[in-house]
Amino acid sequence: MSKLTFGFTQLQVQYSLIDSRVEAHLVPLCRQHDVKLLPYGVLAGGFLSDRWLHQEEPSSQTLENRSLTKYKLMVDEFGGWGAFQHLLALCREIADSHRGDCGISDVAVAYIAQQDCVGGIILGARSKAHIGSTLRAANLKLTSQEIGRISQFLCRTRQGPAGDFYELERERKGRHGQIMRYNLNRVHSDVHLAEVQARIALWEEENTTCDSAARTFLQQLGEELQSFHHGSEYGKLSQQSGETLRALEKKIVQLLPTSI
Repeated sequence: MSKLTFGFTQLQVQYSLIDSRVEAHLVPLCRQHDVKLLPYGVLAGGFLSDRWLHQEEPSSQTLENRSLTKYKLMVDEFGGWGAFQHLLALCREIADSHRGDCGISDVAVAYIAQQDCVGGIILGARSKAHIGSTLRAANLKLTSQEIGRISQFLCRTRQGPAGDFYELERERKGRHGQIMRYNLNRVHSDVHLAEVQARIALWEEENTTCDSAARTFLQQLGEELQSFHHGSEYGKLSQQSGETLRALEKKIVQLLPTSI
């Protein structure tokens, strides 16, 4: 039999109006090897939508989930809430020039879809209400002038995020790394438990007080520890990891009563 070889055809990446790190090195590499990008996070967890236009900057306590916290950090890297509002206003202006119910999210999706090496886009429709806007965004085509306006704005305004693709997320002691979950291919294993232990240790190292945001973070860690008891890998934990799990659960309980 002849030897079979398999090559990459698409690469799943985080790519949006506020996070263009892939353009520095990854896009040229994909162009060279005829690999397409399959972006996720194109709407930055929903921040790139009409919902956030003319809104005050949300505090970390009001963000509903880890995903919004993650993408709010990207807004900060982009240039802050003020710069982000100018971006939303520009997208709204472009949306108004198109017929129908075109919105900011449609423009954000169309811009990325028309970038070099993009072969498709991952969009999550959490309910039936999102299906119409998802289909509408897929059919929107921006003119070269509209793409140029957005590109020029980004060149003038964008401050970050800097570095290579996922560079910020790899720094586990940084703001981005602290909210990431690693080793998800080994959920509820010894490796996963060690990761949770490291996050708790890092929190203790860097926090002398426990505000409401920190309380939420600790509660999430507590829930993650509880999930170990119901995971398929629970029975495979080493004796040492079992002791560590119980010790960490007690530590979370001890830390939380001091919260406000």
